[in-house]
Amino acid sequence: MQTLMSPGPLLDDGGHLVETGWAPSEIRKYRRSAITAPKFRIKEWDYYCVLTADYGIALTVADNGYMGLLGVSWLDFRTPHEITENVMLPF
Repeated sequence: MQTLMSPGPLLDDGGHLVETGWAPSEIRKYRRSAITAPKFRIKEWDYYCVLTADYGIALTVADNGYMGLLGVSWLDFRTPHEITENVMLPF
């Protein structure tokens, strides 16, 4: 997969990706208004994960167009054990 290096919009006027790839920081700008799909089909997620050798925590915040999702996962790599709690909020 290629590294995105040129700044600019993430989506073209038709709502399609300008280019595929990844970047270590925000290179391309996301505009929700550029998406041509119906609002209930738009899925937006923020996911954060912090790991150490022994433990990890993962946080999810999602807008799925028709419901929200809040999630947290605690990871214990020593045992191994995992606990996840999710809350779904209909719009």
